[in-house]
Amino acid sequence: MKIKQFIKVFTHNPWLNMLIFVAMLISAGHEVWQSIQQFELGAHHGVFLFALLQCLKTLPDLVEPLESFNGNEAEG
Repeated sequence: MKIKQFIKVFTHNPWLNMLIFVAMLISAGHEVWQSIQQFELGAHHGVFLFALLQCLKTLPDLVEPLESFNGNEAEG
């Protein structure tokens, strides 16, 4: 397998993407939780929102194969 193809397959894996985004969500969420009392805006707030949005975008890629596995057709 060529390195370019390996990188493409590796980076387009929805399970890996979800794992990375959940890790980002947890670490940024921890920082947000610690800064609640200080009312300071920081980069961790943006990272939290980005990770949350990416998790939501990746979710259909994970659910679609499960629906086809159960015999249900995925809705367009």
